[in-house]
Amino acid sequence: MRKHLLVIGGNDSSAVQASQLDADVTLFQLRRFLTPAQLDAARRVLVFDFENIDETLTLARCIHSMHRFDAVASFWERALLPAAVVGEAMGINANPVYPVRTSRDKIAMRELLAARTSNTVKFKVCSSPAELGRFLAEIGGPIVLKPANGSGSVGVSLVARSNELDAAWKWASATGLGPLMAEAYVDGPEYSVETLSVGGKHRILGITEKFTNGAPHFIEIGHRFPAELPEAIERKIHDVVTELLDWLHHQVGPAHTEIRLADGTPLIIETHTRFGGDQIWEMVELVSGVSLTRATCSFLLGLALPAAEPAAGGAAIRFLAYEMCEIVAVSGVEQARAHPGIVRLDCKLRNGTTLGPLDQSKARQGYVLAAAATGGQAWDAATQALAKLQVVHTPVKQQSVCECTT
Repeated sequence: MRKHLLVIGGNDSSAVQASQLDADVTLFQLRRFLTPAQLDAARRVLVFDFENIDETLTLARCIHSMHRFDAVASFWERALLPAAVVGEAMGINANPVYPVRTSRDKIAMRELLAARTSNTVKFKVCSSPAELGRFLAEIGGPIVLKPANGSGSVGVSLVARSNELDAAWKWASATGLGPLMAEAYVDGPEYSVETLSVGGKHRILGITEKFTNGAPHFIEIGHRFPAELPEAIERKIHDVVTELLDWLHHQVGPAHTEIRLADGTPLIIETHTRFGGDQIWEMVELVSGVSLTRATCSFLLGLALPAAEPAAGGAAIRFLAYEMCEIVAVSGVEQARAHPGIVRLDCKLRNGTTLGPLDQSKARQGYVLAAAATGGQAWDAATQALAKLQVVHTPVKQQSVCECTT
């Protein structure tokens, strides 16, 4: 009898890759994210707000009574907790609730780290701008304000001076993503660590070097995989991340852990019990040959893990990241797309479009993904492809200077 897998939420990669296994897929999806590819991949699709846990459990139990589920999985931030709750409540294979709930709550994560190690970032839950100001004075240097349940850099701001407190507070509060937390800013290069856990054992697939547009919002404008680091630093990073995942009791599936290096010491910023967005999951698959979706679902269903099939030695992605300008003309897209090493070019720039500030990840306008023998060569290929993309733009305001951060 074929196995039966419930997949909750996600983009095309989740349902499509899961359907490539010897299993039937039932998909719970939000209407605005449902695509023809998902409809083709799944045996049945239910479209509703799966973040309503009671409704999700009721529908899952109804289907389970007729077509027994063997496992439930999700790889999408908003659907991680519903999947874990369904698995725990119905006694079917899934990643447990504790690692999912704890990693999604930035305050709970900081409290876990503070209880386990002294080598962590100072933080404070703040209930007012005045309290935030006191924390800034206590730290004596820049701090980062963020909503506890945010993602994608939404609501994140660097605060270096007292006259920046009110604006940062309004920006973070407007997200409505839970209480606000401030933490000491770690001034050092940023990386993410991509892992796959099976039965509570953690395998590090690689380290991603991250590039942002800097303060105040630190929007990611590029990634290179794998990062080029000294072996001793890599070992430190591996140890810190593996220890964290043990403390978190992460059992099965990918994790995406963000760190900064402070004088060669890796400090945890946050972790997520899902694969990295921004096509990081695809870069991992290109280089390691491991499909995080298929490997996770295979383990949950009791199927043999798929063989790794690497396609490149390195990968890189660079984002189209214009801001505060009007797009007048775009050309050279096909020439850029045809550049050697380019896996995909996604350009959302359109003539006549007015772009505001680059203050969250979804404000970017596309990307170019490249693969090559090394991460450095892939980065060069992506850079050269972008150079073939000609974008004519004018500033929105006279005092604003519009530059492409790529």
